[in-house]
Amino acid sequence: MSKAKTPTQEWLEAFRGKDERRQARARQALRQMGSEAVPFLLEALNDRSYQVRMEATHLLGELQDPRAVPALLMALNDPSVNVQRAAVAALGALGEKAVPALVEALQAKENRLRVRAAEALAQIRHPSAVEALIDALQDPVPEVQKMAVMALGEIGDDRATDSLIPLLQTSNVELSRYVAEALGKIGSRKAVDYLVEALCSQSLDLRSAASEALVRIGPAAVPALIQILQHENPQARRWAAEALGRLKDRRALEPLIALLRHPEEERVKEYVALALGTLGYEEAVPALLECLKGKGSQLRASAVSALGMIQSEQSLQALVQALEDEDWLVRLNAVQALGRLRAFHHLPALLARLRDPEWSVRYHAAQVLGEWRRQEAVIPLLLALDDPRAAVRRSVVEALGRIGDPRALPMLERLRRDENEEVKEAVREAIERIRQHSPHPPLKTPSRSKK
Repeated sequence: MSKAKTPTQEWLEAFRGKDERRQARARQALRQMGSEAVPFLLEALNDRSYQVRMEATHLLGELQDPRAVPALLMALNDPSVNVQRAAVAALGALGEKAVPALVEALQAKENRLRVRAAEALAQIRHPSAVEALIDALQDPVPEVQKMAVMALGEIGDDRATDSLIPLLQTSNVELSRYVAEALGKIGSRKAVDYLVEALCSQSLDLRSAASEALVRIGPAAVPALIQILQHENPQARRWAAEALGRLKDRRALEPLIALLRHPEEERVKEYVALALGTLGYEEAVPALLECLKGKGSQLRASAVSALGMIQSEQSLQALVQALEDEDWLVRLNAVQALGRLRAFHHLPALLARLRDPEWSVRYHAAQVLGEWRRQEAVIPLLLALDDPRAAVRRSVVEALGRIGDPRALPMLERLRRDENEEVKEAVREAIERIRQHSPHPPLKTPSRSKK
């Protein structure tokens, strides 16, 4: 006669198997045991099955019993990456109780253990680990350095700033990017000049990270960013302009306008125009209008997008004119800009774009009309249901569904036979939506005249 299995044996078998319901019952039973389950779970960390070790690690994290810390530290060096990650999360859940042991683990001989210890400290974010993490910046293993940098950024303690700054210029560009991100999270003014200098880097990732960090630091970064608008490096000027736009600081208005009007700044002007739009001051409108007269379609497109961020009658008039631009991207940006500004009194100009030669312009025009939900758009939209492009027909159908006018029902019913499955699905949803909100019978729909 075989010996009956103990509950713990059954739980182990459940975790080794693939029956998810059985595994869920085992987890629930162990959770209900609380601290009494800890000895069993600690023993399970030595099981041959990585699935058992991973389940035990997760549960120890949930129970947050400090007795688990030494065993979880060992699990950071487990052969299974999944178990390692579970141990990081479990130690992170234990929080401050795990910090002393993790700080000690930063001196361990095993590279993987040092990496995972720093990763766990990044989750805990306790300032008592700062000094040990600063020391770990000198670790010979780049991955340990990277995790220490990330942890210091997450903790956000200014004590780390002086030690992080030199690493912005390391030959390891990936590490420099993480350093820039960490300095942004810490937010110290001491880092501003060094981050501005990083805008000149040959690495796109580092330039982007430095720009983001300067935005996070805030108004204190504005003077240095304005100064670098005169730098000989066009990439530095481009990223500085973008950061200044996002900071929305009025001090940047005149320097950006001057750069936009500079005759030799063609490569940078697109970004300067967008920065002025993001900045949002009406005084930038005349300079942006000048850009619409240029030959470069990319600059005109950027200027149109910028004008769409500035609420003024001059901007609206320029956007309506841009709907007739020879370049389809300019017209597309004008459609989207008018949509954002909700310029309802320019509805006729937008309706005309349903017949634009470029399908993406027609698509976005229909999308904006649906967002506006104007009854005056129903008939023009119905006449656009035979567009040769399936994506446009779908956009028109969705717009009619949003407007909810029952006049659309007969023509939508006929479109159920469309050759495109996405169009048919959009038709089904639009009809259902209209019927839910408009229980009245449909009105007369437009008919096409035969030539």
